[in-house]
Amino acid sequence: MKKNLRFLMLTLLCAVFSVAWGEEVTLDLTDASIYSKTGTSGSGSEVSATDQGITINASKGYLDSGANLRLYSGSSFEISSSLGNITKVEITCTTSGTSNYGPSKLDVKQGGTGGDYTSSTTNVGTWTGDAEIVQLVATAQCRVTQITITYSSSNKQDAIIQPIDDISLPKGETRQITISTNSDGIIHVVSGNTSLVTVSGSGATWTITAVEKGTATITVSQDASDDFKKPNDVTFTVTVTANLPANCIFYESFDTNDGTGGNDGKWSGTIAQDEIDNNYDNEGWTFANGNGAKQCIKLGTSNKRGSATTPGLDVTGDAILTFRAAAWNTSSEGTTINLSVIGECATISPNSITLAKGQWTDYTINISGMLSGSKIKFEAKNSSNNRFFLDEVIVAFVPENVDVTIRNVGYASLYYGTKNLTVPTGVTATTYTLTSENKPTISKTYNAGDVIPAGEGVILQGSANTYTFNQVASTTATKDANNKLKGSDTDEEWTTGPGGEEDGYKFYVLSAEEDGSNPGFYWYKENGGRFKSAAHKVYLPIPIGSGDTSSFTFDDMNGIRETMISNTQTGDVYTISGVKVTGNQLQKGLYIINGKKVVIK
Repeated sequence: MKKNLRFLMLTLLCAVFSVAWGEEVTLDLTDASIYSKTGTSGSGSEVSATDQGITINASKGYLDSGANLRLYSGSSFEISSSLGNITKVEITCTTSGTSNYGPSKLDVKQGGTGGDYTSSTTNVGTWTGDAEIVQLVATAQCRVTQITITYSSSNKQDAIIQPIDDISLPKGETRQITISTNSDGIIHVVSGNTSLVTVSGSGATWTITAVEKGTATITVSQDASDDFKKPNDVTFTVTVTANLPANCIFYESFDTNDGTGGNDGKWSGTIAQDEIDNNYDNEGWTFANGNGAKQCIKLGTSNKRGSATTPGLDVTGDAILTFRAAAWNTSSEGTTINLSVIGECATISPNSITLAKGQWTDYTINISGMLSGSKIKFEAKNSSNNRFFLDEVIVAFVPENVDVTIRNVGYASLYYGTKNLTVPTGVTATTYTLTSENKPTISKTYNAGDVIPAGEGVILQGSANTYTFNQVASTTATKDANNKLKGSDTDEEWTTGPGGEEDGYKFYVLSAEEDGSNPGFYWYKENGGRFKSAAHKVYLPIPIGSGDTSSFTFDDMNGIRETMISNTQTGDVYTISGVKVTGNQLQKGLYIINGKKVVIK
């Protein structure tokens, strides 16, 4: 009986000492292979290493490979375990006691996870307690070569945070993410750069907010719980892009420039010395006295005017220009830059702006009447001491759709000199040229979905209704070189011949008989004389001496009488191929009736 009791007591004592002593693992902190981040010499930076289920992190450290891990003054020093709670950490240093770099230069972090830290006259300092994470701080530089961790065995389950894909998010927008994990521990989500990306939330649901262009690393961590160990952290990146407007047709970031000045907060001095990086977002930029800065460009020098001109822009119509700009920050510097559009017709407002020195300002400029190939120029007002920074150039097309009413006659005319217009469903648009006898005839047809290029006069055909022609910024369609229809964007424009001639032509417009029948081209004035045309309508100049006919009906031009007639006919009826049709009930189609082409509808 006593023998059995002695055996039982021995077993219990072993169990007690097993819990008290726990298990040990030793990390060689001079081994570079266990580090993912090794810090920087001098002032230190982030250090991270993982080995045998133990992770160490320092905020201001440097791995002097093969020698020691330096913890600079003020650096945090965290030791965490996925094996179980840490009960003791023995920290071996390069020197002893209170000597420089010795173990006395470490202490327990105030407000941290607690525990006690002691250092003796030897080169080993000891932390004791019971925590998943040991949090210490360097009160002066400390150089560590090895740590030995004692941990208690745990029956807790392993926890896993599911990976999260990298995110791309326009500036100013938000994205909600859900953290997926098998643990009930508290979740933490931290942005590595809150000037670019911020995070907020709790539990499994968090909101990502894109603050400024750039890329930030987001770290997801989770505390241990009663049933689960602390899982490995998960990281992902959020890249903040420009928030481009609808109908954006041009964007230049200048992000490939990696010099100094502008986006790094430097506005004068020895900055922006690099050449402008030619890997633009858009080929075709031209610069005068320009230099690359920090993800932007600087234009001008102390004695030379600077300018930047965009490539030709593929837009016809109105547009909105936005950009960021700032003036060089010296007392004698000019702050005005001029804006202009290189190309016919376009106007820009305002055409000059005053910049703030040493800070970015966002500008919005209206441009009207642009033609494809137009360029925008940014230029200093003064020939010297008028340096400025330029960034984030955006041009957005401003569509101005057109409503056209086709009346009961079934036809209308249309002309816009600076708008590419999409043909709506239910409408066809045709151009007209002249035969060798100077009679109008169809040249080209635009069907629903086709784009009528700017400057193309057309005749519209469709059922009586009001139709919307949507404007588009650009088109691959080209104007019909044979089209003889002319038009104007303004009222009271005198009609002219194809080359602007005032004489030698009779002038026709879209019209019909008083009862709406026989639509076609008719003289607008007696004898086909010149007249002042209406805006966005077409007219047709035909050389004098071509018979001087006062009208050309579409039926006559097409050689077909398109009319609603009864399908009960008398007389000889033939198909278009010459086969005689018997009976007087005709199906829809094209026939020859009494020698004339007729469409039965």
